[in-house]
Amino acid sequence: MKYALILLGLGLAACHSPAPGLSAETLRQRADSLALAGDPGVALRYLEAAADQGDLEAFARLAAAHDRGYLRIPTDTNSPHGTQHVAIWSFPWQAGRWRSAYEQARDEQAREGDHTALLRLADDLAVPSLWLRRPDALPDPDSARAIRQRLIREGSGPAMVHEALRLHSNGDRDGADALLVRAAEAGQPQACELRVAFRTQPGLPSQEDISAQATATLIDALEACPSHRSESGGARIVAGLKRGQRSGATQAGAQLDSLRALGVFERHPHLADA
Repeated sequence: MKYALILLGLGLAACHSPAPGLSAETLRQRADSLALAGDPGVALRYLEAAADQGDLEAFARLAAAHDRGYLRIPTDTNSPHGTQHVAIWSFPWQAGRWRSAYEQARDEQAREGDHTALLRLADDLAVPSLWLRRPDALPDPDSARAIRQRLIREGSGPAMVHEALRLHSNGDRDGADALLVRAAEAGQPQACELRVAFRTQPGLPSQEDISAQATATLIDALEACPSHRSESGGARIVAGLKRGQRSGATQAGAQLDSLRALGVFERHPHLADA
């Protein structure tokens, strides 16, 4: 009987093993879905399969999950914080194992000149993650800055976006915009939306508090950007207004009516389902 139960367990584990040939991104997405569906153990196996492909995001998420005791799952905009925590079962030694594996993979890929790994290295040097629990994990902003400047010279879109955010926070809007133009030309998808957001500074106000015409103009500008998420920028605004309407905010309902009158949903029919 004991051996039958062992064989049954092995059979169930095989049924839940990731199919071969899936990309690391697909494995991570399925891990998220499995965790949200109540299968965090299987979700971890999918992340481990992604890590086997050298995926740094998977390594980082595994290290952080075993350190915290839960997986942080990105969710849609209906979540107050954009993430959901799913508890996992972990041995005490697993956090250190995955932290070391992440650092080794990151450093090896960085030495090979991989831009993603170099940017992660710069981020970790600038502000060591809480799960990088090493006595020597002290900030090294000078090294981080040197890596990012190298990446910008080599045409890294993500590094340009990071530097643009820094410049904008320091009040250099023209410098930030110029870098975002370069980032967009380098194929960085969120650069366009950031340019739109920066032009509407001091930040995107609550949609209920700005005029319908301004909201329509903002949606048109966001919808002209290349899509890089499951929801477009315009869809996120419309979804926010609909949530406000459902919660009883009369201004949100009035904004939606005005957007219809201004032809927003005719120009962007997919927003009707946001």
